[in-house]
Amino acid sequence: MESAVKIKVGNMKSDTVTVKSGLRQGNSISSILFNLVLEKVIWEMKIEPHKGIKLRNSVIPLLAYADDIVLMDES
Repeated sequence: MESAVKIKVGNMKSDTVTVKSGLRQGNSISSILFNLVLEKVIWEMKIEPHKGIKLRNSVIPLLAYADDIVLMDES
């Protein structure tokens, strides 16, 4: 299975990237793989737990659901 994708950050889009491997959505290992990759991204970006959007007594540095990730900051 091969597909072409672009990555969007803010208003900027990357060049087209060809993905030659992957898992079908709904595959039981998809959520595990997503969590492993997300953990790697968080470590590489050095996201600090006390930075993000304040919601009552908590701070939310990022939101992740399915295949979407949103990094949040007050500025």
